[in-house]
Amino acid sequence: MKRWRLVARALRHPDLLPTFRGMLLGLAALILVSELALGEGLTVRCLAPILFVCSTLLPVRSSWWWGGGTAGVLLLPVLVGPQGEGSLVLLVLGFALVGGVGTRRVLLSAEWSLASREVLGTLLSSDRHARPEQVLRETLELMREVTGARSIAALRQLDEVSAETLVALPEPVLSHALSSPRLFADALSVDRCLYHHDYARVPGASRFLLAEGVRSLVVLPLSWSHQGGTESSQGAILLTWHRRAHLHAHLRRFVEVLGDGLRTLLRFTDDRLRYERLQARYGAILETVPQGVVFVEASGEQGWVNQVAGELLGLTPGPVEPVRLAQAMAGLRARASNPEEIAAKGASLFTQPQADIRDWIWTFQVPRELVLRVSSTPTHVRDMPGRLWLLDDITIAWRARQARREAEAALLEEKEKADQLLLNILPQSVARKLKQDTRTIADGFADASILFADLVGFTHLAQRVSPKGLVYLLNELFSAFDQLTEKHGLEKIKTIGDAYMVAGGLPLPRADHVGSIAEMALDMMAFLQDFNARREDPLRLRIGIDTGPVVAGVIGTKKFNYDLWGDTVNTASRMESHGLPGHIHVTHATYERLCDKYLFTERGRIPIKGKGEMTTYLLEGRKN
Repeated sequence: MKRWRLVARALRHPDLLPTFRGMLLGLAALILVSELALGEGLTVRCLAPILFVCSTLLPVRSSWWWGGGTAGVLLLPVLVGPQGEGSLVLLVLGFALVGGVGTRRVLLSAEWSLASREVLGTLLSSDRHARPEQVLRETLELMREVTGARSIAALRQLDEVSAETLVALPEPVLSHALSSPRLFADALSVDRCLYHHDYARVPGASRFLLAEGVRSLVVLPLSWSHQGGTESSQGAILLTWHRRAHLHAHLRRFVEVLGDGLRTLLRFTDDRLRYERLQARYGAILETVPQGVVFVEASGEQGWVNQVAGELLGLTPGPVEPVRLAQAMAGLRARASNPEEIAAKGASLFTQPQADIRDWIWTFQVPRELVLRVSSTPTHVRDMPGRLWLLDDITIAWRARQARREAEAALLEEKEKADQLLLNILPQSVARKLKQDTRTIADGFADASILFADLVGFTHLAQRVSPKGLVYLLNELFSAFDQLTEKHGLEKIKTIGDAYMVAGGLPLPRADHVGSIAEMALDMMAFLQDFNARREDPLRLRIGIDTGPVVAGVIGTKKFNYDLWGDTVNTASRMESHGLPGHIHVTHATYERLCDKYLFTERGRIPIKGKGEMTTYLLEGRKN
């Protein structure tokens, strides 16, 4: 069976014109049968077509045909006799011979061209999922059949003294000792194919190849750049014969035409081998990494995932097709609970393919709570450019971070409440000082205005009203006074029972504090008048004002209170207590600062407890 396969393979050789052989043999058989049917025997009409077919089909060198034709010319007169028909027969057979040789040349060129296309077709029609070394093996097998070589091998140079056999037919065609760049160094140096019909006569011929029985050798040098173009390799295709082969022009053209395709195949095969070695080298390391690791070649031909990434994506760890990998990543993204955030950040990959992505958060709620921190960066592992993905499970850290953020937010909220409460007790500038320095705070102000207001008959009112009703009443009054304090830019100091104390010109000094205090007093009286219109039992206020120097500060370590001291404070309090219900009682110092813009009624000199007699005034209103 093996012998018949060898015969069938030999009959497909381009030198035997397999494409046209059947047609030519059929034509010769038809002519022979027709002549025999006429009963005239082997005539010139029969011999000429047979000679034409034989000179066309038989793989005999043209020089042999011309020598045979010349011998026939010399012997033909002897064979055909002296008759004049001999010259005609000679002419007919000569034309048949010349026509056959010429036709063979044309058909032989076509056959070798068809053989080149067949091999190139194998390269183009190969399954895109097939491994490059398998396609290279099939291509070299076709080359071996077409050229009739005893063996064929694809070599890649490793360094100056060693080479690697990528594919060899039949196996093993070369031992490792014979895999040397010296076999193809000359071809690489001249950058063209070398043909050695009689290899034993070649200077520097490899004694190892000669010992293996090699008699003829063809060396097709190849060099190629790897993906990314940062490195290049070189090697060669070796065809060997254990006989002196006729390395004619058609065979040479056939080998050289396949050079580009073989160069591409060698690059793919070489890259594949390098990639698999890198996988073997780094695979064990990456399996120990706690993060999911995904690598995709820039060419889109191959991808790889480790154990952790395989579990997240539902893929088998190891090599994986990029299409399946992309589908798995899309499925994982579709299950995320924050697809809008993912899509917004992922858009940068489409606008900037070489962009780095850091801290890309993917959150999931089903089938379990999961938070992934995804990072992606273009990388270049030796001569394998691609993109590296890291899928880091940060669920525990994310929960801790969220809990910390919630605690910080709650703490900030409580701090804001505490600050607001402190501002309700102390002026803002004083509160800021108190937070920065817990020591006693005391400031002197050379010019300030103090107002005291007191409800007349509050003791009797408290006896007639329920405690809750009394608190509601005071809250409504003093809340309104608080709003007036803010309106006029004054500082509320404190309330004591039914008394209300306000200061102007502190803690931040201001030039118009006396006028602001006067406006505050008039507005308080106006509000009380409106307030009494809604009550059956009207209330009345006594207000006292003085202007002068004071001391302000915070004392104690608990229940802080911003308070004022000095003669101005005592005098303002006396103005309130010695005033008249429903009136605003002021000192002469205050009167002098306001008499140009406000209306006053002089009370004259009256005795003031602890002060003696003083000239005081009643503020009645504004002049304009």
